[in-house]
Amino acid sequence: FKRTSVAEMSFNADGGYGFITYEIVTPIDGAQVTATCEANWVSLTGESDVAFYVNPNATEEARETKITVSYGEHSFDVTVKQEGKVNTAIESFDVTFTSASYVSTNSYGDAEIYQFRSNDDIQANVQFEKSLAHPLTPGTWTGSTYVTFGQPTFSTGDSTVSFYDNGEKVTGIRFAQGTIKVEIVDEKYVVTFDTTLDYNGGIPFKATFTGLFANDTLWSNEVSGITEYNTWSAAQLVSNGYGMIEINFSDAENNVFSTAFYVDSEATKYLPAGTYTPDVTTVGTYSIMSKLYVGGTSYAYNTEANTASSTIVVELAADDTYTFTFNNLIFGDDKKVTGTFTGKIDGLTQQEQGGNDEQPELDVDHLTTYVTTYTDGSYGGYTFSTDNSTTKGAFIRVLLNAADRDGGVIYPGTYTHKIKAGGVNPELGVGEFCVERYAEDAWAGYPVYGKNVNSADMTVTKDGDVYTVIITVDGIKYGYQGTFE
Repeated sequence: FKRTSVAEMSFNADGGYGFITYEIVTPIDGAQVTATCEANWVSLTGESDVAFYVNPNATEEARETKITVSYGEHSFDVTVKQEGKVNTAIESFDVTFTSASYVSTNSYGDAEIYQFRSNDDIQANVQFEKSLAHPLTPGTWTGSTYVTFGQPTFSTGDSTVSFYDNGEKVTGIRFAQGTIKVEIVDEKYVVTFDTTLDYNGGIPFKATFTGLFANDTLWSNEVSGITEYNTWSAAQLVSNGYGMIEINFSDAENNVFSTAFYVDSEATKYLPAGTYTPDVTTVGTYSIMSKLYVGGTSYAYNTEANTASSTIVVELAADDTYTFTFNNLIFGDDKKVTGTFTGKIDGLTQQEQGGNDEQPELDVDHLTTYVTTYTDGSYGGYTFSTDNSTTKGAFIRVLLNAADRDGGVIYPGTYTHKIKAGGVNPELGVGEFCVERYAEDAWAGYPVYGKNVNSADMTVTKDGDVYTVIITVDGIKYGYQGTFE
C-alpha cells in the first residue's frame, strides 16, 4: 500500500479541495482504505481516492496538520499546511459613483435622502437638510450630527455607507465628519465627497459623482412669474425681549414684510450687525415664520424655495441708523422680498457701540443713563438703570456709608467692595460699598435680585457737574456719566 500523490499540500487562507491518491500493491481480504485527521478545519471522506476540504482561515496565523491514510496494518501521512489571512483592512476610499437617485424624506421629516452607487458595490445614503434639498441646492454642505434647518448640512448621525471588506458586506457605517460639495456644471450635478467614515478608527472617504439624479430635477433658482417687493420706506419696532426683536417693514403701497430677528438675550435694546440666515430660534438668524402682507393678504415664508443665501444683512451707522439688505426671500409661490431699508427705528439704539451719541467715549459693557437715590435700612445708595426702571430694564444698585454721600451726591474716589452674604447688609466703612442687587443680563426681561458677587470695584470721578461712575461686577463693566439730580 503506497501513496502516489505528494506528501505535503499547501493552501492559502481561502482554503479549498485536495485529493490524496494511492496504490494497493497487495490486496488484503476484507480491508478498506480509511483516512483520519485530528484538525477540525479539515473535513474528508475515504473513497477510491481520498478527498478533503480545507476551511478558510479567518486568523492571521498559519496552521498545519496531517491526514493519515490506512489500509489494514499499513498507512502513510500527508501534511496539510494553510497560510494565515492577510490583513487587508481598508485604509481609505477613492470612489467614483456611477449613478445616484433621490430616495425619500427621512422619518423625522427634516431631511431628504439621496442614494449614490458605484460599480463595485459601494453605496452611500446621504440625508441633506430638507429645505435646501429636492432638488439638491448647490453649495458646500457641512457634516453635523443632525441637520440644521435652512443651513447646507448633511446628517453624519443618519447618513451611511455600505461596502465589501474582504468579501464580507459591511453596512450602516456612519460619516464622522467632512463636507460634500454640490456644483452644477454643464447642466449636470458634480458632487464631491471630502469626508471621513467612522470605521477602523476613522478613514478618509473621498468620492465623486457627475450626472443627474435618476428621479429628480436639476436645481434652479429661477421662479417663473415672480413679483418683487423692494421699495421699503418705513420700519417699526413691534416688540422686543427674550432674545427676539420683531420689526415690520412697509412700502408706499402699504405692503408689509414682518420678521423677527433672534439675538442674544443681552441685545434686545439693539440689533447687532451681521448676516442673518433663516432658522427657528437660533441666535444670528431671522424667523422662518416671517410674513409678507400684500393688499391685506398674508403670505407665508416658503421654506422649500428659500436657501441659505436668502439672508438679511444688517449694517449700522454711528448715528443709530440701520441698513437692512434683503436677499431673495420667497413668500408664497411667486413673491420675493428684496431691496433695502435705511433709517432709524424708534426703540432701537446701538448700545454695543459703547455708549450713546452724547458720551461715545465711555467704554463699558452696559451704559446706564439714569441714576436715582434710595434708602435701605441704615444705608443709602444709588440705582443706575438703562430706562429709569428696575422692573424690566438693566440696572445696578449700590450701598454706601453716609459719609461718602453729601446731599445725595457721591464723593469721587475709589471704593472697596464688601459682599452682601445671606441677604444681610455688611457693615460699611468710609470708602466701602456693596452691590445690593443688579441684572447681569441687561435685557433678559426681568431683574436678578439678591445675587452675591465674587468681586467688584467702583471708581467715581467728577469734571465740573458731570460725574463718571464705573462699576465692575465679576468682570462686567457698568457705567454712568452725567449729573446727580
